[in-house]
Amino acid sequence: MCIAAGTTKSNCLKPPFYTIFSENKPVAPNTSSLRDDLISLLTQISESKGHLMLAMTSQMLDFFNATETKPEDLREKIAINGQEVLETILLNAVKRGEISNRSLPNRVKFLPFDLLRSEFAMTLQPVNSDQITELVDVVVMPLFHYYHVMRSEY
Repeated sequence: MCIAAGTTKSNCLKPPFYTIFSENKPVAPNTSSLRDDLISLLTQISESKGHLMLAMTSQMLDFFNATETKPEDLREKIAINGQEVLETILLNAVKRGEISNRSLPNRVKFLPFDLLRSEFAMTLQPVNSDQITELVDVVVMPLFHYYHVMRSEY
Protein backbone atom coordinates (compact mmCIF):
# COMPACT_ATOMS: atom_id res chain seq x y z
CA MET A 1 0.00 0.00 0.00
CA CYS A 2 1.27 3.50 -0.80
CA ILE A 3 1.63 5.72 2.25
CA ALA A 4 4.22 8.25 1.09
CA ALA A 5 3.17 11.87 1.26
CA GLY A 6 1.74 13.13 -2.00
CA THR A 7 1.38 9.66 -3.49
CA THR A 8 -1.82 9.19 -5.43
CA LYS A 9 -3.76 6.00 -5.95
CA SER A 10 -2.82 6.23 -9.60
CA ASN A 11 0.90 6.27 -8.79
CA CYS A 12 0.55 3.31 -6.43
CA LEU A 13 -1.17 1.06 -8.95
CA LYS A 14 0.84 1.64 -12.12
CA PRO A 15 4.27 0.21 -11.19
CA PRO A 16 3.10 -3.19 -9.87
CA PHE A 17 0.59 -3.58 -12.67
CA TYR A 18 3.10 -2.79 -15.41
CA THR A 19 5.75 -4.96 -13.73
CA ILE A 20 3.51 -7.99 -14.19
CA PHE A 21 3.68 -7.50 -17.95
CA SER A 22 7.41 -6.78 -17.97
CA GLU A 23 8.31 -10.10 -16.36
CA ASN A 24 8.69 -13.34 -18.29
CA LYS A 25 9.45 -11.78 -21.64
CA PRO A 26 8.94 -14.26 -24.47
CA VAL A 27 11.95 -15.86 -26.12
CA ALA A 28 12.35 -15.58 -29.90
CA PRO A 29 11.79 -19.04 -31.34
CA ASN A 30 13.76 -20.12 -34.39
CA THR A 31 12.03 -23.23 -35.68
CA SER A 32 13.11 -22.76 -39.30
CA SER A 33 9.72 -21.42 -40.42
CA LEU A 34 7.89 -18.15 -39.90
CA ARG A 35 4.61 -20.00 -39.38
CA ASP A 36 6.01 -22.22 -36.64
CA ASP A 37 7.86 -19.29 -35.04
CA LEU A 38 4.62 -17.30 -34.83
CA ILE A 39 2.70 -20.27 -33.40
CA SER A 40 5.45 -20.80 -30.83
CA LEU A 41 5.55 -17.12 -29.82
CA LEU A 42 1.76 -16.83 -29.45
CA THR A 43 1.70 -20.08 -27.46
CA GLN A 44 4.39 -18.72 -25.11
CA ILE A 45 2.38 -15.56 -24.55
CA SER A 46 -0.88 -17.44 -24.05
CA GLU A 47 0.66 -19.88 -21.59
CA SER A 48 2.57 -17.29 -19.59
CA LYS A 49 0.07 -14.42 -19.58
CA GLY A 50 -3.28 -16.04 -20.36
CA HIS A 51 -4.44 -16.86 -16.84
CA LEU A 52 -3.25 -13.50 -15.59
CA MET A 53 -5.15 -11.68 -18.32
CA LEU A 54 -8.31 -13.58 -17.48
CA ALA A 55 -8.06 -12.94 -13.76
CA MET A 56 -7.58 -9.24 -14.33
CA THR A 57 -10.35 -8.74 -16.88
CA SER A 58 -12.99 -7.95 -14.27
CA GLN A 59 -10.69 -5.43 -12.57
CA MET A 60 -9.55 -3.57 -15.68
CA LEU A 61 -12.17 -0.83 -15.59
CA ASP A 62 -11.34 0.00 -11.97
CA PHE A 63 -7.64 0.10 -12.84
CA PHE A 64 -8.11 2.46 -15.79
CA ASN A 65 -10.36 4.74 -13.75
CA ALA A 66 -8.01 4.81 -10.75
CA THR A 67 -4.86 5.40 -12.81
CA GLU A 68 -6.48 7.74 -15.30
CA THR A 69 -5.06 5.66 -18.14
CA LYS A 70 -6.57 4.07 -21.22
CA PRO A 71 -6.49 0.51 -22.54
CA GLU A 72 -4.08 1.73 -25.24
CA ASP A 73 -1.49 2.49 -22.55
CA LEU A 74 -1.54 -1.13 -21.42
CA ARG A 75 -1.58 -2.34 -25.02
CA GLU A 76 1.63 -0.44 -25.72
CA LYS A 77 3.30 -1.94 -22.64
CA ILE A 78 2.34 -5.48 -23.60
CA ALA A 79 3.28 -5.00 -27.25
CA ILE A 80 6.72 -3.60 -26.39
CA ASN A 81 7.61 -6.86 -24.62
CA GLY A 82 6.78 -8.93 -27.68
CA GLN A 83 7.94 -6.41 -30.28
CA GLU A 84 11.64 -7.29 -30.06
CA VAL A 85 10.88 -10.98 -30.28
CA LEU A 86 8.62 -10.49 -33.29
CA GLU A 87 11.30 -8.41 -35.01
CA THR A 88 13.77 -11.28 -34.45
CA ILE A 89 11.29 -13.80 -35.87
CA LEU A 90 10.72 -11.68 -38.97
CA LEU A 91 14.47 -11.14 -39.45
CA ASN A 92 15.03 -14.90 -39.23
CA ALA A 93 12.30 -15.43 -41.83
CA VAL A 94 14.02 -12.94 -44.15
CA LYS A 95 17.36 -14.74 -43.68
CA ARG A 96 15.69 -18.07 -44.54
CA GLY A 97 14.15 -16.52 -47.65
CA GLU A 98 10.56 -17.05 -46.49
CA ILE A 99 9.68 -13.37 -46.83
CA SER A 100 11.29 -10.37 -48.47
CA ASN A 101 13.00 -7.69 -46.44
CA ARG A 102 10.17 -5.25 -47.25
CA SER A 103 8.85 -3.50 -44.21
CA LEU A 104 5.41 -4.51 -42.99
CA PRO A 105 3.03 -1.80 -41.82
CA ASN A 106 2.86 -1.87 -38.01
CA ARG A 107 -0.87 -2.71 -38.14
CA VAL A 108 -0.01 -5.87 -40.08
CA LYS A 109 3.19 -6.66 -38.15
CA PHE A 110 1.48 -6.62 -34.76
CA LEU A 111 -1.71 -8.33 -35.89
CA PRO A 112 -0.73 -11.63 -34.19
CA PHE A 113 -0.74 -9.84 -30.80
CA ASP A 114 -4.03 -8.09 -31.56
CA LEU A 115 -5.67 -11.38 -32.50
CA LEU A 116 -4.36 -13.10 -29.39
CA ARG A 117 -5.66 -10.29 -27.15
CA SER A 118 -9.01 -10.45 -28.91
CA GLU A 119 -9.29 -14.19 -28.26
CA PHE A 120 -8.49 -13.62 -24.56
CA ALA A 121 -11.10 -10.88 -24.32
CA MET A 122 -13.86 -12.64 -26.23
CA THR A 123 -13.54 -16.13 -24.76
CA LEU A 124 -12.24 -15.27 -21.28
CA GLN A 125 -10.05 -18.36 -21.57
CA PRO A 126 -6.42 -19.06 -22.42
CA VAL A 127 -5.97 -19.46 -26.15
CA ASN A 128 -5.32 -23.10 -27.03
CA SER A 129 -2.91 -24.40 -29.66
CA ASP A 130 -5.65 -25.12 -32.21
CA GLN A 131 -6.93 -21.54 -31.97
CA ILE A 132 -3.40 -20.13 -32.26
CA THR A 133 -2.66 -22.32 -35.28
CA GLU A 134 -5.89 -21.17 -36.92
CA LEU A 135 -5.06 -17.49 -36.27
CA VAL A 136 -1.63 -17.93 -37.84
CA ASP A 137 -2.70 -20.12 -40.78
CA VAL A 138 -5.97 -18.43 -41.71
CA VAL A 139 -5.21 -14.76 -41.01
CA VAL A 140 -1.58 -13.89 -40.31
CA MET A 141 0.35 -15.98 -42.85
CA PRO A 142 -1.91 -15.07 -45.81
CA LEU A 143 -1.62 -11.38 -44.90
CA PHE A 144 2.16 -11.57 -44.50
CA HIS A 145 2.32 -13.42 -47.83
CA TYR A 146 0.24 -10.70 -49.47
CA TYR A 147 2.56 -7.94 -48.26
CA HIS A 148 5.76 -9.79 -49.12
CA VAL A 149 4.82 -11.39 -52.42
CA MET A 150 1.72 -9.87 -53.95
CA ARG A 151 2.45 -6.23 -53.04
CA SER A 152 6.00 -6.47 -54.42
CA GLU A 153 4.58 -7.20 -57.86
CA TYR A 154 2.87 -3.80 -58.08
